[in-house]
Amino acid sequence: MHKVFLKSIGAIALLVIGTVLSACGLSKQQIQHELKMQFQQKMNGSPIYQDLNITVTRVVLFKRGPHTYEGQVQIQSRSGVSNIGVTVETDGHDILWQENVLDFLPLVGAELLKELIP
Repeated sequence: MHKVFLKSIGAIALLVIGTVLSACGLSKQQIQHELKMQFQQKMNGSPIYQDLNITVTRVVLFKRGPHTYEGQVQIQSRSGVSNIGVTVETDGHDILWQENVLDFLPLVGAELLKELIP
């Protein structure tokens, strides 16, 4: 009888701990919002991108693993709308992301052409 009771208590404790741990992590929506804010700050603070008047309009992420997301950041600039690929890693509290810099080439190239050919 005591063994059954202790097993039940142990199972309940594991369920509660698992629920608390999963509730402590960032949701996909929170990660998307944080990425949007950080990406915009990078565009505003970078001498390379600052003159392009880039505005982040949308972030879409897809979960690829327990702590990994991939997706796209949609941006609006003087040259139009572009999608920049991103990879995101999270530990549940912080995010680390990397954009695909090659996705900026058409955007930067269009701006250079505007300067070279009036």
